[in-house]
Amino acid sequence: MPKTIRLEILTPEGKTFADDVDMAVLPCMMGEVGVLHGHEPLVTSLQPGDIRITKDKKESRIAVGSGFAKINADKVMVMTHAAVRADGLDKAAAEEARKRAAETLAQKMGAQEGAVVEASLEKSLTGPRLTRRRPKSSDRNVARPT
Repeated sequence: MPKTIRLEILTPEGKTFADDVDMAVLPCMMGEVGVLHGHEPLVTSLQPGDIRITKDKKESRIAVGSGFAKINADKVMVMTHAAVRADGLDKAAAEEARKRAAETLAQKMGAQEGAVVEASLEKSLTGPRLTRRRPKSSDRNVARPT
């Protein structure tokens, strides 16, 4: 039986996900990074997108906002401001939150308020990404050496 890796996803609200998985694919700034047990240590920044999780030959997804990931041989810790499980999505509520945040951004406000509203907007956009088509491997952004 292949070894598993511990995946933990942390947000300001608390631990969103914690389980032993066969593989995790993270949406990093330079492309996707697949993580299996025994991965070399790495700290990387994340872009908003989906974390694809494989466990017992089943794939699930968790939409995340920007953040960071710390990868070790037996553990992946993701720190992000927003994480939404595919089974917890409410498309209508996410779209309504996006509209409200966009309207608020259009109004004049201070820098701190603007940052809070921008974070809310990014969080509302994270969920609907899960409902889009799954990209083919040829569509994916793959990091290539230069």
